[in-house]
Amino acid sequence: MKKLEDLLLFHTTQDQNLKKALLREIRSLKVICLGIREDASEIKEHLNLENQNEEEADEEELGKEGSTPDESVVMQEEENEDEDVTEESNSDMLLKTYMKKKNKQKI
Repeated sequence: MKKLEDLLLFHTTQDQNLKKALLREIRSLKVICLGIREDASEIKEHLNLENQNEEEADEEELGKEGSTPDESVVMQEEENEDEDVTEESNSDMLLKTYMKKKNKQKI
């Protein structure tokens, strides 16, 4: 009976040690994830500021030239929107392909 109790105690101790090790790893991953989120937020803020500055500069240029935008400016904006949609579609397709490969690897 003593051997059985010792064996159970040994497994319980091992389980506790494993749980502690996993919790430490999870905490370190959470810290890394938090750092990545903060970096992403800073990048987004920076990009938003750049976009706002560019829009303000464009508005100032349009205001100097006249109140109605040229056809070339309108066409250029439409082309930029088309390019943005194309880039988003490409990144979505790449993400889907990556997720499919990752799911296949799990199976």
